[in-house]
Amino acid sequence: MKKEYPIQISPEILELLGPSLYTNIYYVLAELVANSYDADAENVWINFSDSVIIIEDDGKGMTYDETREKYLSVAKPTRVDENSSKSEKYKRPKMGRKGIGKLAALAVSSRVKVMTKSGSDKSGFWLTRTVPDNGRLKAISEDEMYFDHITESGTRIEMLDSEFEIPKLSKTIKNNLSKFFPQLSDNEENPFAIHIKGIDGKNETSRKFVDSLATSLDSLIIFGKDEYGILDKFKNKSPKYANLNYSVKNPIKKDYSIKNRLGKIEDRTLEVKGWIGTYSTTRGLKEKESSDFPDNFLAIYSHGKLGQFNVLNEIGQNRLNEVYVVGQLYVDEFEETNLPDMALSNRQGYKSDDVRYKIFLEAASDILNQVLRKKDLAIKAKNKDKLESKKKQKRKAEDEFAEKAQEVLETFNKAVPNNTLDPKIANNMFQQLGMKKIRVDNESRKILLSHTREDQKLNNVLYGLLLFNGFSEEEIIYTSDPQNRSVVPYGQNIWDYFREFFINSYSNKPIYVLYVHSNNSAEKRGVLLEVGAGWVVKTKHGIIKAGQEEPTAPLVTTTVHPNVYIDDNAERVVTTDNHFGTLHSLLSEVCSMFNKTLRTLEENKEEYQKLGGEILTESNFVNFFNNKETINERNKI
Repeated sequence: MKKEYPIQISPEILELLGPSLYTNIYYVLAELVANSYDADAENVWINFSDSVIIIEDDGKGMTYDETREKYLSVAKPTRVDENSSKSEKYKRPKMGRKGIGKLAALAVSSRVKVMTKSGSDKSGFWLTRTVPDNGRLKAISEDEMYFDHITESGTRIEMLDSEFEIPKLSKTIKNNLSKFFPQLSDNEENPFAIHIKGIDGKNETSRKFVDSLATSLDSLIIFGKDEYGILDKFKNKSPKYANLNYSVKNPIKKDYSIKNRLGKIEDRTLEVKGWIGTYSTTRGLKEKESSDFPDNFLAIYSHGKLGQFNVLNEIGQNRLNEVYVVGQLYVDEFEETNLPDMALSNRQGYKSDDVRYKIFLEAASDILNQVLRKKDLAIKAKNKDKLESKKKQKRKAEDEFAEKAQEVLETFNKAVPNNTLDPKIANNMFQQLGMKKIRVDNESRKILLSHTREDQKLNNVLYGLLLFNGFSEEEIIYTSDPQNRSVVPYGQNIWDYFREFFINSYSNKPIYVLYVHSNNSAEKRGVLLEVGAGWVVKTKHGIIKAGQEEPTAPLVTTTVHPNVYIDDNAERVVTTDNHFGTLHSLLSEVCSMFNKTLRTLEENKEEYQKLGGEILTESNFVNFFNNKETINERNKI
């Protein structure tokens, strides 16, 4: 008797695989949006509430037979030849391949409603991690099916009781998803848009990532055709000194050999297209520590789908200028249907031992070196531009001095013969000619951020808010500035510089000191000296309370000051809505003093969160504060 060994896959595999495939809500959303894209959807709507995520598209939808034969065939490959590798209507290269993308919804929720229609044919069922004993999912009757945006065809997926934390800001969701889908377009020949409504109730529509770059670029290299319009953005928005610092090159091609899906060796060519550039500044960029999708990244796409968000960690060498790099590279060879599948199951990377990946990393390392050389050119051009600007300012100051000197001489010539040279007039004339005094007044810093390095993250947030509300880096003294633009000038003694800063407070240009009063600052000699100097010359100041200890004299303690705390590991900066309102009032006072235009409360709140700050409820804030007190008491013991 011939022995046979049939295999049976239990439906419980859904309960095992569903929750463990994805580690981040955005990869789940991207997987489901990719299914919509493959179905020739022109629009995808994503709606978030406190615990429910709904995705609806206007793709071709599914008939009852298609639902049973395709959607419910888990892990059945969807691309087996060239014909099945493109969508029906727009001939889009299909993103899906493994046949497990539909399980993405189960990573978010144990109960998912799936409703779809193709013309008059409607289907609906409950997709759950636990399947009934008879192996049949619970049906949804046609009377119970509903769609918010479609009438002809499409699919709606409702993920109930989300087990992932749902992002709160529509704008954040929009910006992150734009990094997943470079093919977002309003082109009538192949339109694709993602419409988002977050918990904040705001409606946003995702644009191409290159349309929403965090800041301008000062270098750019394009490999192949500029399919997404990055060059136009560069020419229109790059700094003047860098608008010619770009190159357009042919795609990079690397020959190699590999076994195809049938086990036969093929000689092939791996082609890398796309673009890479460098930001002109890191100011305002999301950092790796504060975001799953920072603005400093080099992503890989294949068949238009994000395969790996950032390879800089693998090819970088921790060089200083690598923090400016951003780019999107396209390698369709990674998704070639006739070759083995090299993408990880969760679509968050590739198999590192695949020959295609190794060859790509070599090419990407060379690409990175090329753009860093362009960044060096941009820095040199920027420094040259600054030097020319200073020369122009000097010539202007000299011309103004000549005019004033002429006026003084004319006054002097009129007054001396008539013995009418009053001492006050003489004093005014000499002040007019006092170029050193005039230059000090015009170039003096306006704000000192008094702080300790131990509170660095909080200090950076406050510094960022000052910049956001119109102050320039040259108007602030912040000795811990990561970019070294607001620090004490090189070669000058820091205490001499501070002495001149406070002494100049008697001049026509006022100064303001922001004291970050934390548990650390009370013990620091430098902070105590700054407080004392400010008291001597009666400097206007504001206090941000960042610790348990209350501020004491000579600081002004009779006014309300905002509480913005930083935890003991210097990783979280937290406050409440009420305290942030007080902080906004403090910013209003500073802006009013120097004729700056204050941004709105909501704009400042959003910027505060971008900079890494958190806004807690009053109860959570009290718990956070009490926990700090307990830890500090233990440390004292």
